[in-house]
Amino acid sequence: MDSILEEEIYTQLKKHLNGERFEIIPQVKQSGFRIDLGIKDKTTGNFVLLIECDGHTYHSKPMYRARDIWRQSILESNGWKFERISLLQWWKGNQNKVIERVLKKIETLS
Repeated sequence: MDSILEEEIYTQLKKHLNGERFEIIPQVKQSGFRIDLGIKDKTTGNFVLLIECDGHTYHSKPMYRARDIWRQSILESNGWKFERISLLQWWKGNQNKVIERVLKKIETLS
């Protein structure tokens, strides 16, 4: 994993996700892009959600943000579902809310 933020989100999701049904895969490669985390449904073998963890680099330059949004729009236009988690959301003490939001989205999409 590329950052502490990714590691923390991975660890928290692993604790709360139904491991019988879902698998968390770091550094998912799709359509020539690399995505921080993917949630894969073990029953279908399909990814239900891709997660981008927007850390310091993402927030440091507008060029990086623009590139990530462009990449996301391309993947979404091909049917992929995304969730973005920013460093600011995570570190302001909202970890539980963030995890709950992601878990609800996974259930809705699966």
